[in-house]
Amino acid sequence: MFLKKITAALIAAAAFMNCLSADVFAVDRAGLTLSLDYAATPVVKGDTVDVTVKMSGNTGLCGWRVLVGYDTKAFEYTGVEFGVFPEEYSFASKVEYKAQPFVLAFENYETGNEITANGVLGKISFKVKDTAPEGSYNFTLSYDPVEFFDREAVSVPVAGTLAPSGSVYVHEHQYTDSFVRPTSNSPGCIRHTCTKCDQFYDEPAYFKGDVNRDGFISVMDYTLLARYLAGWSGFKEQIYMPAAELDENPGATVSDLSVLARYLAGWAGYDTYIVPLPAEEE
Repeated sequence: MFLKKITAALIAAAAFMNCLSADVFAVDRAGLTLSLDYAATPVVKGDTVDVTVKMSGNTGLCGWRVLVGYDTKAFEYTGVEFGVFPEEYSFASKVEYKAQPFVLAFENYETGNEITANGVLGKISFKVKDTAPEGSYNFTLSYDPVEFFDREAVSVPVAGTLAPSGSVYVHEHQYTDSFVRPTSNSPGCIRHTCTKCDQFYDEPAYFKGDVNRDGFISVMDYTLLARYLAGWSGFKEQIYMPAAELDENPGATVSDLSVLARYLAGWAGYDTYIVPLPAEEE
């Protein structure tokens, strides 16, 4: 779904830089910053990992080129989705090149107009190969400051983060699921834990008892439900009914309010009523 027509190709000739943080500063234009984002969560073979390259502090560029490094033993490039720079002037490595590092670039020398956009340069999608060895893998971002041009085609200094914030763990194991129930201080989630490693990831979820759907279960939920049951006007619209029906009986009742009060008070056994809502009710 990320495949778009790539209008040109650049063959990656630059060396793949080590996974280290480094800054390049100069007198002018030192505010330009690059960053690399991706979800550092465990994946299995066949999954897709999206890597996003971002830019900030840009006050006007006619061209640039960045390189995203990845491990070809574990990942295969599948597509790119361009970001804030005009797509007709954006370029990327062609699929058939299977470039490592992957090239993402922009040029507007023909018109000479500087583009002052900031934000996502591109989202690159990689598939985990069926032959990928288990292990932890990094994606890296590298660049050459002389490849960032303004209208006068002078070198533009870049202060960019080269090191990723985490790594992607590839494995073949199954997950066990558990609930991290919401409280007044922390939102709830479904926690997926690897059965043979120390990796886990959390999936956001809405839970019964979170009657106002703010992600937490607090006295506010109790107050809203109590006033609704007491017939106060205007409170029906503030209640998400599937979350207010805590017991097995249909409709919100005083019994549900009692369950919610005892959960908030920490009574043993009442956490069993606080379960994720079915997907169609989230």
